[in-house]
Amino acid sequence: MSSGRIKEYLKDTTEELFFAYSNLFFIQNRTVGVLLFLSTLFNRNIAVLGLLSLIIALLFARFIGIKRNDPVNKLFTYNALLTGFAVGFIFKITTLSILLTFGMSILTVLLTYTLSSALYLYFRLPVLNIPFTISAMIIYLASAKYSNLIVDSFYKQEYFNIEALPAFIQGLLRAVGILIFMPYDIIGIILLIAILLYSRITFFTAVLSYYAGIYFLAVLKGSVPLAFQEVSSFNFILVGVSLGGMFLIPSKRTYLLTLSAVLASVFIIDATSVFWVSFGIPVFTLPFNLTVLLYIYVLGSVKYIMMNQTNLEQPEKSLIDHLNYKNRFDWTTPSINLPLMGKWTVYQPFDGEWTHKGVWRYAYDFTIEDKGKTFRNDGLIKEDFFCFGKPVISPVDGTVVDVYDEADDNDIGTVDKVNNWGNYIIIYFNPGYYVELSHLKKGSIKVKKNDQVSKGQLLSECGNSGYSPEPHIHVQLQYSHLIGSAGIEFAFNSFKANDLD
Repeated sequence: MSSGRIKEYLKDTTEELFFAYSNLFFIQNRTVGVLLFLSTLFNRNIAVLGLLSLIIALLFARFIGIKRNDPVNKLFTYNALLTGFAVGFIFKITTLSILLTFGMSILTVLLTYTLSSALYLYFRLPVLNIPFTISAMIIYLASAKYSNLIVDSFYKQEYFNIEALPAFIQGLLRAVGILIFMPYDIIGIILLIAILLYSRITFFTAVLSYYAGIYFLAVLKGSVPLAFQEVSSFNFILVGVSLGGMFLIPSKRTYLLTLSAVLASVFIIDATSVFWVSFGIPVFTLPFNLTVLLYIYVLGSVKYIMMNQTNLEQPEKSLIDHLNYKNRFDWTTPSINLPLMGKWTVYQPFDGEWTHKGVWRYAYDFTIEDKGKTFRNDGLIKEDFFCFGKPVISPVDGTVVDVYDEADDNDIGTVDKVNNWGNYIIIYFNPGYYVELSHLKKGSIKVKKNDQVSKGQLLSECGNSGYSPEPHIHVQLQYSHLIGSAGIEFAFNSFKANDLD
C-alpha cells in the first residue's frame, strides 16, 4: 500500500471515529467529535473502554463485510461507543472488563444492523440508540453475576464540579455531561460550548427542552429540587435536539411539537423507572427512543409538512434549504383543486369587502359571470343565476366528516341569519386539514358522513342557502372539523386565470 493510500486510510478512519463521538448528539461534525473525545479523557475508564468498543465494532463490521459507506455504519459506531462508556462508567479497566466490552460491542453491532433493518423496512423509522439501550441493560443485569469484575469505587470526581453554581445551572450541565456518562459541571460546559459552536439552533433546543422537562416534572412532583435531581433528565435534551433540530424543520410550530414530546417523555421516564428500579438499573435512553419514534412515525404517516427531508448536517442549513424551496415553490402552503368545472369568477377573495373578515378572511366565493353579469333576465329568481345548480366536485381525496342538507335556498336579496353557512360539506384530507364547501343547493348533496371521496367526484350543486344574497360557492380550509371554524391560508392547484395558466 502506497504512502498516499495509507494517509487517506488514516484520515478516513480518524474522521469515522470522531464522527461517532459527534453523533452522540446527532451532530455530524469533526470538530465537535474531537471536543467530545477530549472530554472523555478526564475519566480513564470511560475514555479507554469507549474507544476500545468503537474500534472493536468497526473491526468486526469490516470482518463480516459491512462496508464503510453502508448507512448502518454510522449507526452502530455511536451505539458501540455508548456501550463502551456504560462499561467504563461502572468497572475499572481489567482483563474481564475488556472482555465484557469486546462481547458487548459485537452484540451492539448485531443489534444495530438487525433493528435498523427491521425498523426501516416495516416503519421507515431510524434506530436511534435503541441498540445501546438494550446492550446497557444487558450489561447491568448480567454483571451482577460476574463477581470478578471490579466496580470502580473511585469514579466520582467532584473536583470537576463548580459548587458555587446555582442548582438550575448545575442541573443542566450535569444532564449534558451524563450523555457521555460524566455528570460534571466542567464536562457539561465543554459539551455545551461544542454544541453552541456547531449550531445555535441545536444549543437552543437542548437548553429549552431540558428546562421545559424540569418545569413539567416540578409541576407534577410539586418540588423544584426533586425535579433537578431527576437522573434521567438528559432524555429531555435528546428529545429536543433530535426533534427540534434534526427530524423537524426548526420553526415555532415544531418547537411546540418538541415541547409536547418532552412532556410525553416525562411520563415515560416515571413509568419506566418504576418498572426498571425492581431490577436495579436506570432507564437509560428508553424514554427518548420511545417518544421520538412515536412522533416520527405519526408525523411521517400524516405527511407532516415540516418533516425534515434533507440530509444536511446542520439544522440551520436545513432551515435555509426549506425556506429557499418554499419561496420558489410554496409547497408548505396547503393546496387543493378547484371544486368547480368550467369557467367561474372570484366573487369574493381573501380579506373580501363583505363577509371575509377576521378569522374568516381566508376564504373564496365563486360565481359565474357572462358579459359582466351573474344572471340572465332580470335576476329576480335564483334560477336566473348562471351558477345555480351547477356541479360542485371534490377538491381533494379524503373523508367526509360532516354534512348538512336541510337549509332552504333563499329568495334573491334575502339571507338566512340562523344557518349562516347553509347547506355544507366538510372533508378531511392529509396532512391534517379540513375543506369546507358551503351555500349548497338543498337536496343536491350526494355524499354522507364517513364517505370516502376522490378528486373530481360529484358532491353537490351550487345553491343559495345560508347567509347568501345570491347563489355562489364558499370554499375555505381549516384545522377543525367544526362548521364556522377559523379559516387558514391556502392555494389552488393548476388552473387558468384570465385564460392564462
